[in-house]
Amino acid sequence: MAHITEQQITKYYQHQLTAGEEMELLQHAAQCEYCAGRLAAGLPEVEMISLPRGVTAGILEKAAKIPDRRQKQREYYRYCTRVALGVCMALGIMVTVNFQGDRGLPIMAQPHIISGLDTSGSKCDPEKIISKQDSGKLAYQQELAEEKQKQKEKREKFVEKKQQESKRKISNWFLKKKK
Repeated sequence: MAHITEQQITKYYQHQLTAGEEMELLQHAAQCEYCAGRLAAGLPEVEMISLPRGVTAGILEKAAKIPDRRQKQREYYRYCTRVALGVCMALGIMVTVNFQGDRGLPIMAQPHIISGLDTSGSKCDPEKIISKQDSGKLAYQQELAEEKQKQKEKREKFVEKKQQESKRKISNWFLKKKK
């Protein structure tokens, strides 16, 4: 079949073709890009579905908000910069705190006395006076040691209980076997 004529296109859209002619026209349009384009271009506006008013504007706004490659790169670099600055600040704070701990105020200037030491007397043993930070560490370590001891005792009780239960089960099993 030769290319579709304008007359055939208008007859197609006015539904004046026979079923056989319509099938030939559509088969040719499916194989020929030129005729398919002409057939699509000849579609009357009456048969086209129009979009609601705000749909195109909304779609265009959303499409404008989609970042392009350059914007994505900028965002990525800004994010990396913020992370790097945060890491540097954290390291700086850690280093500063470490160095201040070594050259802080003298031991006597910020005393925290170990419990049981009388501070009212003028004779204070400097070895028994420690900083608040060190006493906090000691208290925390003592709490940890106590907690570990409690856990160990609980574990030992649990193991002992399970051993007794297994001994009972074994003895019951032997008693049943003998009967």
